[in-house]
Amino acid sequence: MANAENSPSTEKDKNSAGHFTKYISPILQRLEQLEDFMVTDDPYRKLLDSSLDGAILLSGTKIIYANHSTAKLLGYDSASALIGLDVTATLPEDEKERIRQRTLRRQRGESEPDRYELKLLRKDGKTVETETATVALTYKGKPVVLAQTRDVTATKRFERQVMALHAHAASLSHASNLEEVCQSTLDAVESVIGFHVASFMIVEGDALRVYKSRGAPTLSRLIPINGKGITAKTVREKKAFLVNDLRDDPDYLRGTVDSLSELAVPVILDGKVEVVLNLENVETNAFDVVDQKLLETLSIHVSSAIYRLHEIDRIRRQEAEKTRELMEGANKLVSMVRHDLRGPLQTIQNAAYMMSRKLIGAEEFTKKINDAVTYAVRILDDLKVMMGPQELKKEKLDLNDLLKQSLADAPLTSGIKVEVEYSDPVFAEVDSYKIRRVMDNLVKNAVEAMKDGGILRVNIEESEGLAFITVSDTGSGIPVEVASKLFTPFYTTKQTGTGLGLAICKQVVEAHSGSIGFESLVGRGTVFKVTLPTMSTNPIIADSGKVASIVV
Repeated sequence: MANAENSPSTEKDKNSAGHFTKYISPILQRLEQLEDFMVTDDPYRKLLDSSLDGAILLSGTKIIYANHSTAKLLGYDSASALIGLDVTATLPEDEKERIRQRTLRRQRGESEPDRYELKLLRKDGKTVETETATVALTYKGKPVVLAQTRDVTATKRFERQVMALHAHAASLSHASNLEEVCQSTLDAVESVIGFHVASFMIVEGDALRVYKSRGAPTLSRLIPINGKGITAKTVREKKAFLVNDLRDDPDYLRGTVDSLSELAVPVILDGKVEVVLNLENVETNAFDVVDQKLLETLSIHVSSAIYRLHEIDRIRRQEAEKTRELMEGANKLVSMVRHDLRGPLQTIQNAAYMMSRKLIGAEEFTKKINDAVTYAVRILDDLKVMMGPQELKKEKLDLNDLLKQSLADAPLTSGIKVEVEYSDPVFAEVDSYKIRRVMDNLVKNAVEAMKDGGILRVNIEESEGLAFITVSDTGSGIPVEVASKLFTPFYTTKQTGTGLGLAICKQVVEAHSGSIGFESLVGRGTVFKVTLPTMSTNPIIADSGKVASIVV
């Protein structure tokens, strides 16, 4: 509040307060006509007395009038108790200096707002936050100040609570573990609501465990969810509970403090209670519905943070699994290269030795060397296909010819019967070497699936600009757990396999804008189907890699 004797009004003050003065001046003029300012039946005094806002009149630093709202605001029994009181007695120490500096600035002619925030000291020693407006006037030839105050304690508290909630949400966005989520939440609860005891409790199986407490020792025992306790009830019913007097509640379970009020709010994630935020106070009616709403808002923040941590953990597990699979694949690759290259290299070494001895049959050894080198190059080509982009050398040809060549070179055994159905010439622009590799791989797999003999059926046909190549067997079939990984690089069920065959087939077919899929029945056999665009159609982008269907 301003010191009237040390704060002469400026022209700017008068202009800004002109509207207010228009109504106040008649009141003061009427009061001048009264012999006693405190005459109770004066209508103008009744106007000020009936105001919901506090109003006081200052002469210097002395209060010469105060209404009933001011007395209530400052904790006095009556307004008359304030008359003659020095206004500085209603100011906390830190506000006295602020008001003194404000008065000095006004005396120097500096602009100061007529409306400002001010803390006032109540009779009981507590402080209230107000919004105060002052107007400098003249009363009985002397300068006075009329000050009106409005209690904004609740509003300011709510503003701080909202800011604390925003700060809590921001801090949780950076939390990297449950410990940081817990600490940030307890900090927010302490700032937003207040408590004697606050607990961050986590659900573990069929019990609650106090992860961290503030204000009292952490409860060491577990709380059965199906037993007594407000927090256990919160988990069971998945909703908040506010108890104003625990002495009347049969579910109350004493913790480390004899509490009389309790507020418990669940943190729910995917329909399941993960955490309970629990506040206790040694006084009754310590929490209200607003506190419950605020704590429920905090619980939503915590739920989002825990969900984010779960997702981070899931991604890390996936990355670890991928790394493990990659390492396993690398180990298999190294093992395959060592195993598969040892044979042709040994053949080359032996043939070179025999040729160096100038033995008869050099042509035969030369052929063995060429075959071994071709096989080694093929292995390296497989690796190149997997590690780099597909480079196709397309040419126009009949797919029937490629299929005939593949079957002619297939490692067939006497127990396998071959049934082939060719179509009219099916022309397509393809990389003959790579598509031939696909056919060879599918035929080879079909043969290996029929160790005890069976029927190998191969079919090629064209329809609506698409070529359909089908390779089926009557072997053991593919189990569901294997089928989902069949096109994964380095995945194999064979002891000496590399796990690259079908993965390369998939890459080659997709590079030709085609698709590959299969159907399998355990114990009955498997059918692989390759679809490729022919010369009479535009390239298709197929949803390849999907299993057409798996029948078990």
